[in-house]
Amino acid sequence: MDSGIEIAGAQVTQHAGLMRRHGEQYSAALRRLQERGYGCQSWGDDTGLFSGLYEEYARCGLFGVEALRSISTFLAETGDGLDTARANIADAEAGPYGPQPPAHAYPV
Repeated sequence: MDSGIEIAGAQVTQHAGLMRRHGEQYSAALRRLQERGYGCQSWGDDTGLFSGLYEEYARCGLFGVEALRSISTFLAETGDGLDTARANIADAEAGPYGPQPPAHAYPV
């Protein structure tokens, strides 16, 4: 049965790769942010008046980076899911007897 819905397999595969690449880039940006620090070093007072605030600010920064790290994982997993969906669709279209031409390909 022809539903009129077509899936551009090559584009799904291409975009799956892009999603994984975005996940890798996002993760790399978070690593650079973590390596750079969270901005409190510029206060120059980690033992005096601002020491309590300094510690909490740094802890919040670390917590934020860890929370954002899950986004990079989600992006990569979305790319993997797109590849899996494309493979499942290709298998379903092939059926037990291989690919079948669309129903409208036969003259009536």
